[in-house]
Amino acid sequence: MPALLPSPRLLTDGLTMVESGRWHEGRLWFAHWASGEVIAVDMEGRSEVVGPGRAATRWAGRSPGCPTAGCWSPARS
Repeated sequence: MPALLPSPRLLTDGLTMVESGRWHEGRLWFAHWASGEVIAVDMEGRSEVVGPGRAATRWAGRSPGCPTAGCWSPARS
């Protein structure tokens, strides 16, 4: 018998241009391109800016403590 998955539910809203979500240490980390930030949100909907930035910031490279090799840190010009 196949395992049943829980129904999808909204963890946070009011964001634009969100991508590159990764689960890391029980939270969903993602890039919020409109603000230039990296945000982590837990299953209760509590969110934290874990990578502050500026709107329209270009991101590249890797930050310490980030969950993936393709993670985000402010690109230097």
